[in-house]
Amino acid sequence: MSGVTNNALGWYWTTRRAVDQTITNGVVYSPFTNATVCTEMTDRGHLEVHYVDKVTQDMDFGGGLGAPVANAAPGKRVDVYVPLVDLDNDVNRDGSMDAADALIESVGLGAVVLLNGDDDNTNGMPDSSEVESQVSGENDLHLVRFTRGPESMPTGTVQLAIVSGAGSIRVWLSPEKGASNLLLSASNPSTNWVLTCVSSWAEIPTNLWVEAVSNSASAGDCILAARFLSPDGNALCADTNVFTAFRIGLTPDYDRDGKIDDTDRMLVSMGEPFRFWVNDDNDDGYEDGSDVPGEGRPDWRDSMWGVCLGTYRVDGVRDFVDFFPVLVDLKAALTHETGN
Repeated sequence: MSGVTNNALGWYWTTRRAVDQTITNGVVYSPFTNATVCTEMTDRGHLEVHYVDKVTQDMDFGGGLGAPVANAAPGKRVDVYVPLVDLDNDVNRDGSMDAADALIESVGLGAVVLLNGDDDNTNGMPDSSEVESQVSGENDLHLVRFTRGPESMPTGTVQLAIVSGAGSIRVWLSPEKGASNLLLSASNPSTNWVLTCVSSWAEIPTNLWVEAVSNSASAGDCILAARFLSPDGNALCADTNVFTAFRIGLTPDYDRDGKIDDTDRMLVSMGEPFRFWVNDDNDDGYEDGSDVPGEGRPDWRDSMWGVCLGTYRVDGVRDFVDFFPVLVDLKAALTHETGN
């Protein structure tokens, strides 16, 4: 919520409060100059304004039209609607969305979202590659709460967009994805809800789910923004959340071809077990020792520490064939955290 801004000098959409009033339904331009008043109005959703005398009419409602509002007599009143759009997420991942998150939701790394490269529905495909069908058991999308209103406001436009980094994240309407639930992506980075009546608010989601599909180019480069536009296209309020997407993982050389690549990462995402033999022979130096399992002191004992077992060590070059490499993939995480 910390990133919420409201244009104190902007235009606010108002409507007649009661049928016995002579104020015409429609746009009333209201250049409020007091930021404190504006904040209070945002919290309440709308403000009931009473006309006291002609001076008040001119000050509050005359500026946008060049004259006092038509038929605004002393004692009359209207509702001034001040829209609110607010994006919140659990940036620090402590299980709640609160003031601590609001302080960091739009700065620095923002919320870190890990690449969705596993295979939660066990169909042999990385979940990030699945767009058309739902992913049963999906648990890698990041929840964003979307607060908007007030829902008594009859018109305007609510806009949601990935304004930066659309190639790294997608936004869904469901935590299990599915083609009908894809809201924002690289090919469709923004969407608008045009309010034509009060019931239009029901079409605007309150929960959004962010999926990371590729590494961010820089820290905090994925930006999700919400805006409310007046009927004449002016942005009355806005909020942003920033995200950093990257991959972390442990990947072995499954096919033992001397390199760890996307083929190996695919097997990790599929949950494929990596199998390797027990280091139970007795290697020594370059080519000495027994290479027969069970003969002599097994080398795995030399990788343990104890008073009677010795110290941690590798039993020569020959012993290396009984070890296997694992890629600790933290490059993107460390790069974005340190800037190097």
